[in-house]
Amino acid sequence: YQTRMCLLKTARDFCILYHVYEKNGAYVIAGRSIEHKLCPIQKDYVRAEVLESGFVIQPKEGRSDVSIVTYVSQIDLKNIPST
Repeated sequence: YQTRMCLLKTARDFCILYHVYEKNGAYVIAGRSIEHKLCPIQKDYVRAEVLESGFVIQPKEGRSDVSIVTYVSQIDLKNIPST
């Protein structure tokens, strides 16, 4: 199996700060990349960037055993080779 056309050949890492809060019975988890001294860029990795990312987890009306989960993410993987 050849991976010549594989999009990413270098490992990626992220340093993301998430904030979790409850609003009107739903849980919101929002995150984005940050720079932080406790999260240094690792050798042999490309530091990718989460521009905006998050989940909204809300109960389904009339069903206490079911949740609706919405996930959105905007990510820059950095250094993507052209095809």
